[in-house]
Amino acid sequence: MIRFNNVTAIYSRDTGIFDMSFHIKRGELLFLMGPTGAGKSTVLRSIYKDISINSGSLLIDGTDISKMKKRNIPFYRRKIGMIFQDFKL
Repeated sequence: MIRFNNVTAIYSRDTGIFDMSFHIKRGELLFLMGPTGAGKSTVLRSIYKDISINSGSLLIDGTDISKMKKRNIPFYRRKIGMIFQDFKL
């Protein structure tokens, strides 16, 4: 369902995720935990295409979204659900 293959996504000068790989199968439940600056938000922002992926590939349901054009992002976001814990809810 979600597959990170050697993904590097830099959020700011030296903050982001670097060469990250993991796979989440359909129906699995995942908790993303870690200290401040570990890259939790960067992982989520990469999934919903709020930040660009510098290298590697990110497959969501078999589609490589790391190569997705900007004009297709709104259509992609309609297929996923993201619940924010702040005022955006």
